[in-house]
Formats: sequence, structure tokens, C-alpha cells
Amino acid sequence: MRKYPFRAVTVATKEVGRYRTITSVEEAGDFLAHDWPTQKGTRHLKARIACLDAMERAVAVNTAREAFIDAAKESEIYVGEGELALTASSHSIPIPRLLSMRDLPFPYVTVMTEHVGKERNISSVQEASEFMLHDWPIKHSRKLTAARQACLDALHGKITRTKARQAFIEAAREAEIYIGQKRLSV
Repeated sequence: MRKYPFRAVTVATKEVGRYRTITSVEEAGDFLAHDWPTQKGTRHLKARIACLDAMERAVAVNTAREAFIDAAKESEIYVGEGELALTASSHSIPIPRLLSMRDLPFPYVTVMTEHVGKERNISSVQEASEFMLHDWPIKHSRKLTAARQACLDALHGKITRTKARQAFIEAAREAEIYIGQKRLSV
């Protein structure tokens, strides 16, 4: 596996009083995907996308690092960076209060999954974001990029969940995984 190193960043882990120092894009991506100790905010998704983009050389390694730091700060698990981070990670520092995230539910959209004959109902902006990140059948497309951005914008309160839902539907149609939707009630 290729390494994409960056200057150390230390974050709190799931275990109270324990910390992890992250030193590469791969470690950051793995921590974001499997070990994130709190609710996942909008910056968490943005950081995951930045890490994937950095490994595909679509963005600079430092862009992924900064996105990781922003996500850690949003979730209040950020401890520090550089040499200070390495020192702080060996000491007991109180873990701050954890933030919860708005999920922004919407009437479900049914899509096909990668498993033949399996369908999935996507019923929130957060769920749509995660599905596009983990289970999307194509890597890049204009509508996929627009839908990802729409979900981030909705989670940040810049657009409505209805607009994010519509962008998700358009991307699903383009990827040929769209099956149907629960109609919006008036």
C-alpha cells in the first residue's frame, strides 16, 4: 500500500483517556471509516471524500489533512498536531462533550444495491451521503459530485433537504440504480 504521509494529528478515541496519532492519509481514512468515536458530522463526510481524493491524487495530501482536522474539531475530538500532538497523546486529557448531528430525514428513495436483487430505502441526507461514499456503483460523475455537494450543503443548512434529496435522485438515475421514491406529501 502506498503511503501519503502528513504532519501528525492527534485525536481522542472511543476509549476514555486514550488517543491516536494519525500520520498519513491512509490512517486518517481508516480512522474516519472504522474508528470515529462520535456522531458523524458534515465535515466527517467531507474529510472521507478528501482522503479518497488524495489517494487518487485528485487533491493535495494537505487538503485531506486539513479536512480531517476540521472533522475532528467539529466532533470535539481534536487534541493537537505536530510534535505537541505526539506529547499530548501520551497524557490524559479530558475528552470534551460529544456533538450530535442533524440527520435531516426525508421521504425515502429506493435504490438498487450492489447485491443482485437487493433494494435499499434511503431516508435522510446523512444516509444518502454515506451511501454515495461507500456503495455508489460509479466513481466519478457530474451528478454524483453535485449530489455529494448538495448533501453537504443541506447538512450545513445552506439548502433544503428536499433539494439534496432531488440531487440524490438525479445521481441515482444517472447511475441507473434508481427504483422509485415515496411521494412527497403536500
